[in-house]
Amino acid sequence: SSAVREYGNYCSIESIREQAGLKNNRYVSDSQVDEKRQAAQSEINGLLSGLYAIPFADPIPAKISEITMRLAAGLLLTHPWGGRFVSTNSEGDSMLKLARADLAAIKEKQQAIVDASGNDMSISGVGGFSMYPDASTASLTPEEGGRKFSSVDRY
Repeated sequence: SSAVREYGNYCSIESIREQAGLKNNRYVSDSQVDEKRQAAQSEINGLLSGLYAIPFADPIPAKISEITMRLAAGLLLTHPWGGRFVSTNSEGDSMLKLARADLAAIKEKQQAIVDASGNDMSISGVGGFSMYPDASTASLTPEEGGRKFSSVDRY
């Protein structure tokens, strides 16, 4: 039923429909569900950029799939389709709150995203946020990944 591509997304259209209780709702199209999935993924990527390698690649961490599913379902349920809500607006609101609370906890490092083996996937490591380029790139040329300019350069 769908011409929507699944590869590279954080969760399936089907899982979002199920979460939202819209599994058999033919009035909400797959492309409408995908639109909310893209919005959810953008929100996740924007919030976790700098902490994790974004976008997440396959296999997608379970926690990210779960948050995407809940966020997209919440966005679907709080969207007024044709002027009326698909279900109770409060149900969608609570899904959004839960998903965004999880995201905030990850951003504040109270929760970590782990891979299938249980390893923390954050790019900044345990020592907090790291900036790039840093001391490790000081002697590299720009082509090697070193800095292209510095605040102390004079032109």
